[in-house]
Amino acid sequence: MKKNKRTYIYFIGAFALLMLVSLYKQFSIHYLPNDIFRPYIVYAVYFFLMGCWIYSVVHRIEQRSMRLNLTLAAIVMLFWLVIRFLQEVYLYKHIQIMRTSGYFTVFPLIVTTLFGVYAAFGLGMGVDYSVPKKWYLLVIPDFFLVGLELTNEHHHIVFKVHKGEGVNLSFHPNIGFIIVLAAATVLIVSRIMIIYMRSKKTPGNNLSRPLPLIIGIMIPVVILPYMLNSFLPQAELIELTIKLYILEILSWESCIILGLVPVNTQYGMVFEQSTVGMRITDKEGLTLIKSLHARELTDNELKLLMEKTSFTADKGYEMHLHSLSDGYLIYQKDVSGINNAIIELDRQSAELTQENTLLSKELHSRSEKARVAAQNQIYDRLSAETGTQLSLIKNMMAKADTVHRKEMLKMLCVLGTYVKRRCNLRLIEQETGSIAMDELRLSLEDTVACLNLVGIKAKLIWEPDREYSSEYSLRLYDLIEKEIEAQKYAPKELIITAGETASVSITSKDGTRSVSPQPDKKEAASV
Repeated sequence: MKKNKRTYIYFIGAFALLMLVSLYKQFSIHYLPNDIFRPYIVYAVYFFLMGCWIYSVVHRIEQRSMRLNLTLAAIVMLFWLVIRFLQEVYLYKHIQIMRTSGYFTVFPLIVTTLFGVYAAFGLGMGVDYSVPKKWYLLVIPDFFLVGLELTNEHHHIVFKVHKGEGVNLSFHPNIGFIIVLAAATVLIVSRIMIIYMRSKKTPGNNLSRPLPLIIGIMIPVVILPYMLNSFLPQAELIELTIKLYILEILSWESCIILGLVPVNTQYGMVFEQSTVGMRITDKEGLTLIKSLHARELTDNELKLLMEKTSFTADKGYEMHLHSLSDGYLIYQKDVSGINNAIIELDRQSAELTQENTLLSKELHSRSEKARVAAQNQIYDRLSAETGTQLSLIKNMMAKADTVHRKEMLKMLCVLGTYVKRRCNLRLIEQETGSIAMDELRLSLEDTVACLNLVGIKAKLIWEPDREYSSEYSLRLYDLIEKEIEAQKYAPKELIITAGETASVSITSKDGTRSVSPQPDKKEAASV
């Protein structure tokens, strides 16, 4: 009750105004028959009240399809009021024209109820919902009934004429009008049942639930006494047209009051209580409505908003302006939290940058240490693998005075070539992960050339048909040096063969023998 207090006040005020104008009309008809202002005053009030209803529908109904169909229904009712006004002001002296124009009575009765059904379809639907096209087929029987009544003078199916009766304003209902009334009743009941089924809210009071249906059924019930009197009532305070309009409007208002049809009457209060600071102004900047949290604007700030649509205010607020059809929406955004977050992110970014710099330096230092350690490890390995030969060279240099110079140079040349090539092969293996066959061939050719240079007949037979493993290549190279040392650097002939497997053939004073490096698992599998 409290929530709909404003609606009750408006409706009671409208009904009181209607009663006053109806009393004035009856008083004027009986006591002031020559009152020329009567139709103008009466219908001015009717038009005003109907205009208020149209305004109410447009500004309260949210769903576009429902709003459109209710507005069209109100326009149809307004159309019939215009005809009634013309009848009372200009056509009352022409009986035939009065009778013919009176057939338009059926037009609002049928068309308004059909628009009511279409409006009910929009209940609970989205803003852009449209009535399914198949339901527009209901227009066909409606237009047929309207056409049947408008052409009644030719067939008298809707309103009959008694035998010997001249042109008059008595409308005697016939079977056609009963069909019209039944169709209107079906549309009214259908509309209310659709509202009941589609509404998401059910009235809590069981006594109030059937109220819209009862009011809707009252529309055809009110017509029945007029049918019995051939639509020539003896006395009435409120004329039939206005009674029907009141019941139609009451039917929709009862649905709204019971919560069956949603309206936006509480949006103003919701706007004011919103936690968002916003306001709506007219084109001149005058505030029409604002929320409790809306920030006050100076004239300069308002002018700046209209020019740039946004600016940053003090205390971490951003003001924004959005143009409406007849004004502006101004709202504020609290960006203080975002600004604080940005400051904190900048601080953390600076810290991370500093930490990243320190970490980069530390990683570089560790990398350099690792590189030096790896380099030292390689050098240690090379020293360990060629240590015997290096010691031999050192001893030879120490005995340079006592050893024959030619023999010493011969031994140094062979040992130097071995150490140089052996270390080179190991460095290549450490860098690339393997020893290419071309590198092995170059090392063997260099060794063969060195042996031939010092007087040892040497030869390389290079016919490999596969890749040797790194360790196998190094063992071959070590085997050559070992056999030369065993012959005290004085073998007669040395032949190195690199085929499917490698071998070294040495000819000395004791004869000729052939040896091969011991294969590892990979080499053994290949063989």
